[in-house]
Amino acid sequence: MLIDRLDGFDGEITLEMTAKQQRHRQGLACDEFVVASNVKRVDFPIFVPEWMETTKTSRMILNGSIRVPDAKGNIRTLLQRMELRLGLLPQGALMKLSPSKGEFHAALGGELTIPVTVSCVPEFRETIRIELVPSESQTGLLSAEPISLSPGQTSAQMIVRLTHDPKLAGEQQLQIRATARQDGKWLVKSETTVTAEIED
Repeated sequence: MLIDRLDGFDGEITLEMTAKQQRHRQGLACDEFVVASNVKRVDFPIFVPEWMETTKTSRMILNGSIRVPDAKGNIRTLLQRMELRLGLLPQGALMKLSPSKGEFHAALGGELTIPVTVSCVPEFRETIRIELVPSESQTGLLSAEPISLSPGQTSAQMIVRLTHDPKLAGEQQLQIRATARQDGKWLVKSETTVTAEIED
């Protein structure tokens, strides 16, 4: 991304997706990204889900926002919408995380063993981190140690520890995420969800 700074402004700029998008966005997403002071060129990270079509372009439009004082010293937010769109035609997924079976059962206060498999294209040989991502309602009620897979490893078992809290009882959707850095730089991410029946 090239940043064109006007009127001598050299402060931080926040890049974010516009509220209204166009043309087959299909799950493209990004977090707010802060461009440091005086920087005029950045590598902007965009999450591309593995289910995106590889025969159709998707587009994304960004806003740039800054906070500056007005003549009275009040802080104002100024926005600049991109004039052009970012266009992407993705290749196939580099990495895919999936559970080895569909449903799981455990009791409150116990442990849940979830076997997972990671499939990668042959040229993608990076260390992969696998972690549990609790939802807001699950935070503090279950936990699991992250797993590190060396290049070439394709399977692991995630041990999920459950508290005795009755809020966990019933059906729970557990989100698991795999991340790696392509060439030590670009983030590659895959997520999967498993269903667990927790008995009290």
